[in-house]
Amino acid sequence: MTSDLKISEPEEIREIILDPTNGKNDTFYLPDSVVVNIPKKLRVGEEFEIIAGKLVAENEYKRLTAKYNDSGAFTLLISEIFHLQD
Repeated sequence: MTSDLKISEPEEIREIILDPTNGKNDTFYLPDSVVVNIPKKLRVGEEFEIIAGKLVAENEYKRLTAKYNDSGAFTLLISEIFHLQD
């Protein structure tokens, strides 16, 4: 969902990557199967993402990604659900 509330079509993702920011974020594993990725360091004028996910069932992982622009304004929210299939 974009900041103007437009919803895009879902895309199929075959692999769960707990840190999709290519090492720009630190990953924290919290109780109850929650994973949070936050920026290691924020610089003025730089875009960033905050990602939170949770294993909600043995074969289902849900993740939210909040993206912010270079002035710190919210620009995009991505909701993803991953299913492990045999």
